[in-house]
Parts: sequence; structure tokens; C-alpha cells
Amino acid sequence: MAKRLTKQETWDRNLRAARMIRACVNGLIADGIADDEDVMDEFSGIIAEWIFRNPVRHSGYISVEALNSSKTPTDDHYFGRKSSGILLYRYALRGASIKRLAYIIASRSRCHQVTSEQNTELKKHDTRGLLKPKSVIKAEYDSAEIVMVKKQIVVYIINDIEYDTLTAAALAHNTSPITVKNRCTQDKRGKFPSWKSEIR
Repeated sequence: MAKRLTKQETWDRNLRAARMIRACVNGLIADGIADDEDVMDEFSGIIAEWIFRNPVRHSGYISVEALNSSKTPTDDHYFGRKSSGILLYRYALRGASIKRLAYIIASRSRCHQVTSEQNTELKKHDTRGLLKPKSVIKAEYDSAEIVMVKKQIVVYIINDIEYDTLTAAALAHNTSPITVKNRCTQDKRGKFPSWKSEIR
């Protein structure tokens, strides 16, 4: 399993994507085709791909079925690809700052965890709106008969790098999972100050 990016690394990725979007939209404006509907449609699709290749931000919610399943949960981006791409294109077209675009990318990278079957079912209930208040997102899940619960995840942080499992951390530091757990949670003498854990 690959290491998880730190918050700073994730934010840097958001900024990089925002700069690329801004540069491309500025080029379309300079060419005089930024308002062309076909260009908007095609380029917002490209933006959508950038967003969905971005590191996901887990909301901390998981469906009851996914929680009880032996299969790895699926990440459900509850903001749709197309609507996310269109929203970012419109903001870039209006001259939004790089930082503002990066915040939108971060927001649109959020996801809940569900089963793969539930993810397919949710597509049938997607309202496809550019903006989705929490009440709309909840209504979509209710309509698909999916019950979400808050998931508490233990994250192991070693030298500012986050690992979502003991095994991943152990492999990265050539030690055993129990050693990682002890250093992160029971370091009473303070010998490993850069080894810690958080519940999220």
C-alpha cells in the first residue's frame, strides 16, 4: 500500500492542479474560444478527470454495509464529475484566484465510503446539481436506501507521514506492526516523539 500524502503534499497537489486549470483557461480566453459551448463542455470534462485523479479526502462516513463487508470499500465522490468540472471552469473563467480554485478542488475531492454496488445505485439518484447542500446529499443517500455512519479511523503518523494501517507503516519502517502500535500509542518514555496516532 502506498503511503498517504501529508496534508501539505495534498494541498500542494491541489495548488498545482489549480495553476494548470487557470493557465489553460487563460489560454482559451486569449484564443477567444473560452465561451464556446463545445469548448466549455470538453474542457470541463478534462478538469473533472484532474479532480478525480486527485488524492481523495475521506469524509469520515461509511455505509453500514461497507463497514460490515469483508471487501474494501469504494470511494464515492458525492459531487459528480461533470458538475465539478463545470463549476471549476466557470470559476476560472471569472478569474478566481489559484487559492480559491484549489479550495474548490479540495472540496470536490471529498468522498464517503460505500460498497461498489451502492456506488452504482447512487448514480441513479444523483441530482447532478453544481452545488449540493448537505441536505441534498443526504436525500440522495436516503433515496438509494443507504445508511451512513461516522467511521473512526486510526491513522499512524511517523515523521509527518500518515499511514492508514499498521502494516503499511511497518513495511515503510522495516519493523513489525506491533512495534509500530507500541511506539505510536504507548511511548511513555518519549523515545519516539515523531511516532504518534490519531483517531479521525
